[in-house]
Amino acid sequence: TVDEEGRTFQELNEGEQAKQVSDRLKLYSKNAYKKTKVTEEVTRTDTVCMRENDFYVDTVRQFRDRRYEYKKLTKVWGKRIGK
Repeated sequence: TVDEEGRTFQELNEGEQAKQVSDRLKLYSKNAYKKTKVTEEVTRTDTVCMRENDFYVDTVRQFRDRRYEYKKLTKVWGKRIGK
């Protein structure tokens, strides 16, 4: 193809060639697939197990202890109100 100045694709320098290829690819993608932005999905495998993280372990234990305490107090006060 010929650009605005009348130069062929081979006469353009590398940067201009790359820009033209990119522009043509965007135009083709827009017409063919109705979108121009390519999103890339990356599968992450570097997750930290919650059982290995002290923060999560302590939080779960505190929640459990508070729950048992609440259940015990509910039972005690239920008996007191019932009298």
